[in-house]
Amino acid sequence: GLKSIKINALLDDRSTATYINSDVAAELGLIGKSRHVTVNMINGRKTEFQSHAVDVELHSLNRKMKIRISAFTTDKVTGDMKAVNWKEYQKKWPHLRQSSFHRFNPTGPSIC
Repeated sequence: GLKSIKINALLDDRSTATYINSDVAAELGLIGKSRHVTVNMINGRKTEFQSHAVDVELHSLNRKMKIRISAFTTDKVTGDMKAVNWKEYQKKWPHLRQSSFHRFNPTGPSIC
């Protein structure tokens, strides 16, 4: 609807499902149907949990890209991964040199 928040997104074009942190979905007022979800992990393990299927629209910061997605809610999509200050790596990796990164805030919004 009318509410938006700025978050970090972890985009994986090989993933078979999309997830959003439950706190982000709640902040946006997203309501979805309750679902039982089974996730197959890379290490061969499986995890199961209750989730909600929600629809959300993603925008790039400059608003040039916009996409509507369906996602399952979960407590913490990225587990114990930490946000990365990509400005520290810009000079080391040629493909990042032309990128524009915003101010890094390690205690900022959830990664989704």
